[in-house]
Amino acid sequence: MDKQHLWDETWLQFADMMAIRHSKCASKSVACVIVKDEKPISIGLNGTPPGTRTAMKSF
Repeated sequence: MDKQHLWDETWLQFADMMAIRHSKCASKSVACVIVKDEKPISIGLNGTPPGTRTAMKSF
């Protein structure tokens, strides 16, 4: 495996872990990581806006 492929796999696994552990949506856990020069510059998770009822509370 080349170095770039290893980094791609690392960041995909990181996004997957973030979605599983931190996503606030019961039906679809999603996360993304934007990476530049092998460093994360942004991380995003799905969920409801602050102060609203989450889908997890509905179940």
